Amino acid sequence: MFKKLKNWIEILLFEEYELTIWTVKEVKILPDGSKVSKREKTVYSLQSIDKKTNNHILGKDMNKMIFEIKTVDPFDYQIRKIK
Repeated sequence: MFKKLKNWIEILLFEEYELTIWTVKEVKILPDGSKVSKREKTVYSLQSIDKKTNNHILGKDMNKMIFEIKTVDPFDYQIRKIK
């Protein structure tokens, strides 16, 4: 009984986000001069997100520790709210 109540309160009070980041792993230049980039996908679970740009993401992970990704080259990202 108390466990169900605790889970219900946690759902109301705490948020959870899924952050997916695609970074450029390798760039190949073809003989015709066009560029082909190979991307790498990484997924993170976050409790909160304070700042989000395509070069810098700042927030807290599920253990309430500071989470930060800061790069020189821009990256693609997707944020989904789970709870």
